[in-house]
Amino acid sequence: MQFIKAEAALRMGDQATALAAYKTGIQSHFQFVNDRSTEAGNPASITTATRDSFLASPNIVPATLTLSHVMSQKYIALWGWGHNEIWMDIRRYHYTAPDSISGTQVFRGLTPPNPLFSDNAGQVVQRIRPRFNSEYVWNRDALNAIGGLAGDYHTKELWITQKQ
Repeated sequence: MQFIKAEAALRMGDQATALAAYKTGIQSHFQFVNDRSTEAGNPASITTATRDSFLASPNIVPATLTLSHVMSQKYIALWGWGHNEIWMDIRRYHYTAPDSISGTQVFRGLTPPNPLFSDNAGQVVQRIRPRFNSEYVWNRDALNAIGGLAGDYHTKELWITQKQ
């Protein structure tokens, strides 16, 4: 939640709140990793000194926080179990959109695959096709009403990711 708070604060222009939430998000993820380690009967994986050194790095906690910083740390924190949230974030920033603060890509280094599937018509995937039996077989009329039978349906932008 802290990374979501940091992102929202940044988008509202509140650097101080964003930075505090960002740092809390990183600290909370370190604590999460240590808690899972000790639950498994192992010593804490990340020492306090390592955590403090990480947070002291200007590459991690810069003077001017950007969406790229927040989304990178959120990606790391969610790796392995938060893939749906990560993919939602990537789609919200249209895969390669620039960060409004730094002008660099929000998800630095992310490159969509090339070539894309021919039905994509040059567009990246935005959604998963509906389950075959429940929709294509038993609910075809409803699927047709929303354009779900189109070959490129999976590239149609979600309402929540459309720019207002």
